Amino acid sequence: MKLAEFKNIGLDEIEIISLKLAEFVKPGFTIGLIGDLGAGKTCLVSDLCKKIKITSGISSPTFTLLNQYETAETHLLINHFDMYRISTFEDLESIGYYDCINDINSFNIIEWADKILKYLPKENLVLIKITYSIDLEKRDYVFYS
Repeated sequence: MKLAEFKNIGLDEIEIISLKLAEFVKPGFTIGLIGDLGAGKTCLVSDLCKKIKITSGISSPTFTLLNQYETAETHLLINHFDMYRISTFEDLESIGYYDCINDINSFNIIEWADKILKYLPKENLVLIKITYSIDLEKRDYVFYS
């Protein structure tokens, strides 16, 4: 079910999206990001992390597959996954995916969530599809539950 849609958003306006995403940052919740290479998934995660006051450096977990951060105020653990190179159940087990997803005291954000759709949680999940706008410097964002 479509929850929200934002069209023609530039990188200088990404705060609009990250403020909406911040509404979902709570223990036991997962956000999945879907978009082509260069669509801005990591930029969105970085801006979201600034909004929720994460003080450590935010980077793409492209090679580590999982980065973990902690919010300064509430000490909520954020699990930031990059699933680009993941394809099997065993791959997910090897990086501790299920431990993170089943931890009701942490929040999960997953780049390339479309690579693992059948392994995503069935509840407390919002998917955000990021596509290029007509103006290729801007993006469209659609939130789904």
